[in-house]
Amino acid sequence: MISTALLLLSAVAGAQGRTDERVWSLTPMAGMTVSTLVGDDATGVSASLAWTAGAETSWRMSRLASLDFGAHYVRNRVKSSERGYYGTPDMDRYFVIDHVRMVNEYISIPVMVGLHPLPGLTLKAGLQASLLLSAHTNYHIAGSVVDYTKVSSWRSDEVATLPRIDIDEDSSQGVKGQMRDYSFEIPVGVSYEWRNVVLDARYHFGLGHVNHGGSSVRRYLQVSLGYRLPL
Repeated sequence: MISTALLLLSAVAGAQGRTDERVWSLTPMAGMTVSTLVGDDATGVSASLAWTAGAETSWRMSRLASLDFGAHYVRNRVKSSERGYYGTPDMDRYFVIDHVRMVNEYISIPVMVGLHPLPGLTLKAGLQASLLLSAHTNYHIAGSVVDYTKVSSWRSDEVATLPRIDIDEDSSQGVKGQMRDYSFEIPVGVSYEWRNVVLDARYHFGLGHVNHGGSSVRRYLQVSLGYRLPL
């Protein structure tokens, strides 16, 4: 499908002839992402804000068509409303885990076809490959554990009466090993340029599961502001 679109755009470029604008340009950009996960194992997950930065090169094939490709650092962040429990109050360890935030970092490489129906306005669609850099789960943990350093002897049926250490802190755990190292997305969006300042908004539809053995699919909105530099 993409190769067919490129052939059609090449035909458009030939019919229109060389545009009077600069053929090549570079646009550094930065902005924010609003990410979520969808799937059977994404219960309780809701969208959260993060940020992104990168640059794209554009080949303006004609007045009506362009081909863009680039590289972006993308941070996806989602939050979960579910709580996790470990143990019971009468055991030597008892924890409640909540305020869970899942953060994945990617290098994403989009290749997009652009159509220019009006001056300054661009409609875009294409394919994107993403390489996972890191994955963490941040959470709050509260509970208690038996302070064994102050216990000389005790019976297993008296655990609840032993001296304990209270825990109430934020923590983080690396989970990159549970995630797929790469993914593919279909980005669809629109941008508007005014005096070389570019406002770009695109939505990414994930094509595969983000974690091994799971069913969650990554989706996110990316809104960026950039400045186009003719080359």
